[in-house]
Amino acid sequence: MRRGWSGRKLYASTVDGLIQRFTINADGTLSSPQTFKTIQTNNGGGARAITGFAFDPSSTPSNVILWVSNSAGALTNAPDWSGKLTKLSGPSLATYQDVITGLPRSVKDHMNNQPVFGPDGNLYFDQASMTAMGAPDNCVGPAI
Repeated sequence: MRRGWSGRKLYASTVDGLIQRFTINADGTLSSPQTFKTIQTNNGGGARAITGFAFDPSSTPSNVILWVSNSAGALTNAPDWSGKLTKLSGPSLATYQDVITGLPRSVKDHMNNQPVFGPDGNLYFDQASMTAMGAPDNCVGPAI
């Protein structure tokens, strides 16, 4: 039996905007998920694609702080400029704050991606464009 694993948590996200938290049991199996709809609830209740999240360095088990990259949930005909970086916090991830809004988003993909904290403590994330290597691409979206 591995000591120290019982009670640890695993976080996951879905393409429609849910965050799920599982308890990692002592035998390595997962509990049923606790589901958080905070991203959906604060965006009109609809789907919202989560493309990544990072735990804030000051996050603790009793005060979880997640930085979440997200965008319109549509996988076709998505609205331009619908990307966001959102901060969720609290034991139930109920505190919601959009920190950056209006990030580029093409009509089908090319969304803002996985945030990560660098060794300098700053938060970084990849930002895709709405073009295909700088040239207009009618199948992806309009050039900016």
